[in-house]
Amino acid sequence: MTLPEPVLAPVELLGALAVPAMLLAFGISLHGASRPGRDRESRLPLVAIVTVKTVVHPLMALGLGLVLGLEGVELLAVVVCAALPAAQNVFGYAVRFGHGVTLARDAVLVTTLLSLPVIFAAVALLL
Repeated sequence: MTLPEPVLAPVELLGALAVPAMLLAFGISLHGASRPGRDRESRLPLVAIVTVKTVVHPLMALGLGLVLGLEGVELLAVVVCAALPAAQNVFGYAVRFGHGVTLARDAVLVTTLLSLPVIFAAVALLL
């Protein structure tokens, strides 16, 4: 069954707005925010999250890719996907449920910044 255009168009518009709206909300949350990890209470969880996301996750993907016999571009694709930063969804869910918003924001920001050197290192080592 196909929905009529007047019904489908607003739904498509809302769906297309989801990612830009979340990026806007994330950007607004950074205004006036303190440096990530400045709060003693969230420093250890932030370090743990960032370490797992930027180091452990890509290494696990590399190991699994090697076990599965991947090599070359295929192995690089697996490692690069694992090295991508924490998703905006993490921040969105934290805001939605009102829990861990600062930690989620800081984790997304720091993993975004650190993902670039990790991806460059993966490319240099695997190609």
